[in-house]
Amino acid sequence: MKWAHKGSPLKKKLKIDNSQDKVMITVFWDQEGIIFIDALERNATINKEKYCLSLEKLRRAIKTKRPDLGDSKIKFYQDNARPLTAHMSLNKIASYGWTLMRYPAYSPDLAPSDFYLFGRLKTFLRGKQFISDENIISEVKRWLKNKEAAFYQTALVT
Repeated sequence: MKWAHKGSPLKKKLKIDNSQDKVMITVFWDQEGIIFIDALERNATINKEKYCLSLEKLRRAIKTKRPDLGDSKIKFYQDNARPLTAHMSLNKIASYGWTLMRYPAYSPDLAPSDFYLFGRLKTFLRGKQFISDENIISEVKRWLKNKEAAFYQTALVT
């Protein structure tokens, strides 16, 4: 607080938007490790169309990285963000024959396993500065891909 006369103009405070200058990265993983990472352009947000496109890319990545897995063996778990629960997204998952694990109705936006994975990633990135989007994306990918299978197995039981 500051003393001022009644007619004195108020001092303006600039507020910086925390979501400004962020890059969104979608990570698909299982107990063996990373399957597919998809990065959006700066300041873009995920919508049902972009998510369905990511699901198509994920399906191709699964066929490449986990060829022994048939679509019918895949149990898919995602949080309850709106683009992920849109009819278009759910229909895409169903069309692949994947079993969608239901997310509890009154749960936080992040799945418990995401707290484990992204909490540690956030700690790793804390205090680092990057000169470009490509630099941060490659650093995140490197960190995720360098983790052993045991790291991802622990995340799934957390």
